[in-house]
Amino acid sequence: MREFEARAVIDWLTVEVKLNRSSQFQWLQKEIEDLFDRRLYVKNDRPLRNEAATTFTIKVQEPAVLQVRKALARLEAKFGFTEPPTLFGIEISVDFTPSSPDDLARATIMRVLSNHLVVERDYLEAGLSRPRTVWGGRGKVLQLVDGSGAARQDPYTDGTVEIGAEKADVRWRVMDKTVDQQNRAAGTHVDLPQDLRRARIEVTLNSWEIKQIGVSAFDKLAGVSFTTFQGRYFRFMLPTFPIQSAARGRASEAIHAWRAQQRLTNFRQAGNLSISALDKQSVAHRLNLRKSERGTMKRLGLRMPKGLQEAKGRDGTFIAYEDLSERVREALRRLGNRVAADFASGL
Repeated sequence: MREFEARAVIDWLTVEVKLNRSSQFQWLQKEIEDLFDRRLYVKNDRPLRNEAATTFTIKVQEPAVLQVRKALARLEAKFGFTEPPTLFGIEISVDFTPSSPDDLARATIMRVLSNHLVVERDYLEAGLSRPRTVWGGRGKVLQLVDGSGAARQDPYTDGTVEIGAEKADVRWRVMDKTVDQQNRAAGTHVDLPQDLRRARIEVTLNSWEIKQIGVSAFDKLAGVSFTTFQGRYFRFMLPTFPIQSAARGRASEAIHAWRAQQRLTNFRQAGNLSISALDKQSVAHRLNLRKSERGTMKRLGLRMPKGLQEAKGRDGTFIAYEDLSERVREALRRLGNRVAADFASGL
C-alpha cells in the first residue's frame, strides 16, 4: 500500500437553495460561474428548464468548499434565501496514485478495492442494483453476481465496477481513472497524463442518505468527521476460509472442501460482496435446519452439533483489512481538515 499516494476529494456536490423571489436558472448561473473552473449545473424544480422558480439545485464539480460558500453568499445577497441552503447530494472519492506511473499497479489496486469492499445494504434483489462491470462509450453492462450472490464473471480491468442503482440512496463505483471531464452523450473526454492516472473508489450519497447522517444543511459540513465515512461507506475486509481437516474418506469432509473452494472461487471473481451474500444464505439455511430438526433431536435426547452454529459478530466471516482501511481513514481525515479550513476562512 505504501507505494500509492491516497487522497480523498469531494468529486462533486449539489446544493439546494430556496429564493425569496422567482428567477431563471441562467441568472443564478451568470451570478456565480466566474468562481469556478468547471461548468455549473443549475436546475429549477419546475417541468420546464427555462421556467421561473424559487427552488434551484446547483451542482459543482470538484469544488473547494470556500468557492461554494462564496457562491451562496452572492446568491443570498442578490436574491435572498427563505431558508439556509441544504446539501442535496455529494460524491466523495478516494484516489490511489502509484508513486511512479504503472498501469499494472493501478489495475491491481483497483481489483483490491472492488474485491475487498463490504457493503451492508442488500443490492441483490433488484437487477439494476447488483454489482456489475460497465465499460465502453455507451455503458455496456454485465452483472458480476446473480440474484443469489453467486459470481458470474470477473470485472473487466478497463471497466468500472458499480454497486447500487443510479438513483439509490448510496452508490459505489470503482475504476481505473485514465480520463476526465467525460461526456458519454457527446462522446468527449480529456485523457489524463500518465502521472495523474489513478485507481478510484467513489461513494455517492443522495439527499435521503445525507439526512440520515445529519448533514442536510450545507453549513453542517463544517462539523463532519469525515473519518467516520470509512466505517460507513469505505469498509474493506479480508475474507476467511476454513482450515481443511486432515481426515480422508468422509463425505462431510468432501462437502466442506467443496464449499470452501466455491467460496474462494466466488471471492476471486466477485469479491466480498459475493462471499457476504453466500454467507447469509448459509446462516439462513442452518437456522432453518436447526428449527426443523429441533423437535426430532429433542425426542431422541440429542443435541444439535455445535458445528452448525455460526458466528454472530457484525463482520461474520470477515476480518478487518487494517492497512487499506487506515490509508482510507487518513485520506478522509486530511479531506476533513481541508473542508474545516474552508469553513473557518473568511469570505
